[in-house]
Amino acid sequence: MTGHLKYTILLIVVALAAAVTSAAGSPQATNSVTLAGQVVCSECWFEQTDRRANPYGTAADMKCAVRCSKDAIPQGLAVWDGPVATLYVLERGRFETSSEDFLDHVGKSVEISGTVRVESDKRFLRVDSLSVTASAAVAPPAPQTAAAIGQPAPHLSLPDLSGQEQSLAGHRGRIVVLNFWATWCAPCRKEMPIFVNLQSEYAAWGVQVVAASADTPEAMDKVVAFVREKRLTFPVWTGATSEDMLGFGLTSALPGTVIIDRDGTIAAQFVGVITEAQLRKVIDGLLTKQRAASGRAGLDPAASRKSSVPA
Repeated sequence: MTGHLKYTILLIVVALAAAVTSAAGSPQATNSVTLAGQVVCSECWFEQTDRRANPYGTAADMKCAVRCSKDAIPQGLAVWDGPVATLYVLERGRFETSSEDFLDHVGKSVEISGTVRVESDKRFLRVDSLSVTASAAVAPPAPQTAAAIGQPAPHLSLPDLSGQEQSLAGHRGRIVVLNFWATWCAPCRKEMPIFVNLQSEYAAWGVQVVAASADTPEAMDKVVAFVREKRLTFPVWTGATSEDMLGFGLTSALPGTVIIDRDGTIAAQFVGVITEAQLRKVIDGLLTKQRAASGRAGLDPAASRKSSVPA
């Protein structure tokens, strides 16, 4: 075998090895498919572990999808096969959308034709054609009527300062003081120290203050600066809307405060600026009722304050 032939064979072997290595590190080959499913947010979809019991498409899901779209989080197609759903992250193909993503189709049942590729354990679907088969797999609930005192508090789910979705349901079993406010609302800023005092004094009795800001996620820097300035020690959520306030029996004007009892029912509603005395009266009353129901005397924060006043 001549030296030239050996060199040629060596080049062929090296080229084949490079091709094999490149193929191993690249995404799996694409396949043309037609799939039917529901367009969802690829992140919000996983907020419920059982989507059969908790179908996608509620008002909270839709709000989350809008926020995620602003953060460039893509939509996906949830395809059910019996009890199991497979999520395909949607990518733009030949199908033309009215926006940069598929937000307009979130919640709808569709049929998509395109190509599928797999990369890093994720399935991606390039959308070449899309047709809507149903306007929504789960219709968003109708606007809720305003809750009155003694009625269950409506659902509220908003992102916290880290962007994680939080819900009032996570505080069930505690007395919740829910304050609607905003950094640009002067009366809101003025009354905020009241809630700081309440959280410090009543936390041991199972009272939790939650501040739901009407500031949008884009104004996060202002919210964080205010939280640090006032040294807020309770949860602060963002993105509250006038619809949220109306659902709790308030008006759309800030500030507004609602007190929710341990069983999830509304105990008090305050429109406008509130005083510390008003809040204490309601909270002390709820704690007294709880002690009477349990048959235990327990500690009384109101009595503790009186006993600490010098004679």
